[in-house]
Amino acid sequence: MLACVVIAVLIFNLYGAVDASLLPLDDAYIHLNYARSIAVGQPYRYNPDDPPTSGATSFLYPYLLAPAVLIAGERPLNAALWAMQLGAVAFAAAGALVGALGRALGAREGWGVTMLAFMFTGLFAWHAMSGMETMLITAASLLALYAVAIRSIRLGALGGTLCALLRPEGAILALLTAGALYIAAINLTPPTGGVRLIPRRYQLRRELLLLLVPIAAIGIQPLVNWIMTGSPGSTGGSAKSLLGMVPFDAGIVAVRVIENFIRVWRDLLLGNAPDHVIGALFVLAIVGWIALLRRDRLTAITIALWAVVLSGAIATLDTAFWHFRRYQIPLIAVVYPLAAVGLSLILTRLFSRPRARALVRTLTRVGLAIGTLIGALTFLSHYLVNLVAIGEQPYPLALDLAAYPDRDARVAVHDVGLMRYIGGLHTIDMVGLTTPGAAAWWRQGPGAVGEYLDSTRPDLIASYGEGHGVGLGYLADTDLYAETLSEYTSVLDEYNVALAAPTQGLYRPNYATADNAARTVLQDYMSVLDGASLVDYLDVANLESERAHNYQWWNNGFLPGFATEWHQFPLAGCIVDDCVSMDGGRRLTGGEIFTLDTLLGQDLLLITRVHASAARAIWVEFLWEGQWEIADSSRLITAQRGQWVDIPTFRYRDLVGETMQVRVRLANDSIVYEPYAHFVYQHGVPVDFSGLGLPVSDEVDVTFIPGYLYLMRDRVIADGNLTVTLNWWAGFNVTGDVKRFAHLSDADDEIVAQVDGYIAKGALTVGNLPPGSTRDPIQFDVTGVQPGTYTVYVGLYDANTLERLPADGDAVDRDNRVRIGTITIEEPSS
Repeated sequence: MLACVVIAVLIFNLYGAVDASLLPLDDAYIHLNYARSIAVGQPYRYNPDDPPTSGATSFLYPYLLAPAVLIAGERPLNAALWAMQLGAVAFAAAGALVGALGRALGAREGWGVTMLAFMFTGLFAWHAMSGMETMLITAASLLALYAVAIRSIRLGALGGTLCALLRPEGAILALLTAGALYIAAINLTPPTGGVRLIPRRYQLRRELLLLLVPIAAIGIQPLVNWIMTGSPGSTGGSAKSLLGMVPFDAGIVAVRVIENFIRVWRDLLLGNAPDHVIGALFVLAIVGWIALLRRDRLTAITIALWAVVLSGAIATLDTAFWHFRRYQIPLIAVVYPLAAVGLSLILTRLFSRPRARALVRTLTRVGLAIGTLIGALTFLSHYLVNLVAIGEQPYPLALDLAAYPDRDARVAVHDVGLMRYIGGLHTIDMVGLTTPGAAAWWRQGPGAVGEYLDSTRPDLIASYGEGHGVGLGYLADTDLYAETLSEYTSVLDEYNVALAAPTQGLYRPNYATADNAARTVLQDYMSVLDGASLVDYLDVANLESERAHNYQWWNNGFLPGFATEWHQFPLAGCIVDDCVSMDGGRRLTGGEIFTLDTLLGQDLLLITRVHASAARAIWVEFLWEGQWEIADSSRLITAQRGQWVDIPTFRYRDLVGETMQVRVRLANDSIVYEPYAHFVYQHGVPVDFSGLGLPVSDEVDVTFIPGYLYLMRDRVIADGNLTVTLNWWAGFNVTGDVKRFAHLSDADDEIVAQVDGYIAKGALTVGNLPPGSTRDPIQFDVTGVQPGTYTVYVGLYDANTLERLPADGDAVDRDNRVRIGTITIEEPSS
């Protein structure tokens, strides 16, 4: 024990000499901030004015840190020293327990050398000095297993209780320890008199009641979480668990969990653990466990069950291997006492001669000494690397927040620990560890995160960009990162566990482009919207809006990538300056169902906004009298990547109730549908289409096949551009992905200017025209065109085959072009 204390003190001073004011993991500052809330009498409140949250995964650890935070006062970084001291004490205790457990498991030789090897292993030293609870749960786990090995109910109650209070997964060993000691006790208890209905061997001694304590301790954290936050689970689990994957696919999750489980054991077996000495000792540990199975089956089975169940629980985490496998450290620590058993067996069974045994013992000590020394120096360098990274990025960002003049400002943060602990501003945790309800948005992907930021409107964003991965890159490419206030970079190597990306900055968002997402430009073009009002609006990927509309979505098969995306695009058909908007939406291979509030007995126009990344067809269906009815023909999404496109769907007033359930699904399952919003427009009075938009005397009436389209002309020449406004009147049988072309031809029928694309400035394909008339301004560039009389022709063609649609009428030429009229361009007056 003394040797362990001396080495722990040495490690503490060595690591403290590197930098005793900063810690290498931002998560440590999450614990410190929760400790501060305990110290000031507001437990579980990460921000004083926020509801309580369960972001501190360890129940007990913040309480152990609270005195130091209170004493540190105006110098909060000093609390890091106390966290390191707690780690050093736990490290010394864990080392002593490694030796004691080795002896208890029957290692007559080798327990001392493996104990010292444990103390000098750089991986354990790193975690002891990380400011986290890792070494505390390791010591508690070793204590619980030691209690099982020596059949001590009191130590088992203590160790199991500490396990349950220090980490949620500690409940596994708490339960196994209580069970194993109970089995041991009833098998050792001599028969006594008692109640006849209960066999005498199962009559408990009073001491066995202590085993109820660790079992009761398992429920403390969920109970307190439920009382404080309304939920028994922790937000850390919500944000990190593979079981919360969105979109959820049981097969994919099962594969990921199995892969993680296999990797835990493969890395130990092949020596790919963070410290290679562990890999060498693991082989000895296997030998030791086999020997233990013959000598002490109860302890061997307890260790095996704990190892399997624990590694299975860890395998469900998306973060299973983060931070040098910190969740696996208690499991890795048990390798050492088992290795002592294996080494003792080899020395006594295979090397009976004293000289040979002494030689092997010496070689083992030298090999472990060299290996652990190399590992110790390596992890000391890793510690320095991560301290430098913390000092280069989150710490200066936190100082920027601490100096920010508006102390009422709210800042959205990715790594939330140091930013809140030092920065002092109200934080909104994008990941959701410390902000109530935010984890659900994070799990849905960047589109939902963008919607969450839009709904909460933080004044600042302190986060990574695309270097963290594609996800935050979606946000960084929009006006959420509009103004850069400061940016800090760090050169990351493969041993960095402190930072998620090389660059992290402080940004001021511009929400004007988010406000633009709630309007449609189709009002500028379609007569059916003249005088109409917005009745309901479903903002896809906004979880609150989705809940309010009973929104459901599905995929046909697993769709890789994020369930939601966030983009900033122009809106097709927009003719004003503020037509760019940022918005979040979903990626689907199946479809969506939702309920809309509507006005009974009024014509309805549903506008579905999509990212038109590729051409596809969708069915828009309304539930009416228990049956799904297709509104019109299929709606077409035209290929206009990088733009928002609004798809209108009309429904007659006779088929509209007080609410409408709508289903939108892909006509082809092999492609992706990307909805971003649904708008419902209705008229205060029923629309009379009988006289709306009918041709006037100077129009040219032409029948295109399929459908009926009437055109009229209105011409304006200004600033070198000729604007001709067409008015398209759609019948209800207009279908197809159809574009419009327009020619300006001279007297020799040579084309001097032309325009090509979808009507209404690219907003609509003919196949999506609603009833009524649709205005279609066409603008020819006539700069350099000589004065004279020119003819305007218009036609339609299939966007996929490029074949022109046939037309019938006196104004149609042999090329299926409609002659609209003539335009005279005159010499400009001097």
